[in-house]
Amino acid sequence: MEADFSQFTHELVERFFRISLFYGVYPSMFSHNAYDDPYWDDPDLYERDRDLFKFYIPLIRTLGEAGWQPITYAVSSESNIYVERYGTGESLYITTRNETKEAITYELSIEAESLGLPLETDVIFEDLLSGDT
Repeated sequence: MEADFSQFTHELVERFFRISLFYGVYPSMFSHNAYDDPYWDDPDLYERDRDLFKFYIPLIRTLGEAGWQPITYAVSSESNIYVERYGTGESLYITTRNETKEAITYELSIEAESLGLPLETDVIFEDLLSGDT
């Protein structure tokens, strides 16, 4: 991300981290022109965002270790909700991204058999951001 991070709020940095998490890529910060005022030279900036690094980087690492899968076997009922899949079996992760500014209620249909999930037992998904199931 090349931006003037002194103009970024903590909330905007978190939005960037959430988008990075959706795609399973590490966020990267430098500067507005790739030369002057690097993010990492300003402790006020990286200390402000330290909690985001501590929370999101382990989640992004988990997705990376699980491995991105090109076929999701999952589809959203709403076209503005994007879906990605990482891993398989017990290390299965589904990420979703709302491309709108409004909250959207949607259903996520998952092809359990194609994903190798047990059909004879309940499968519980945990929201890694909130801890909800």
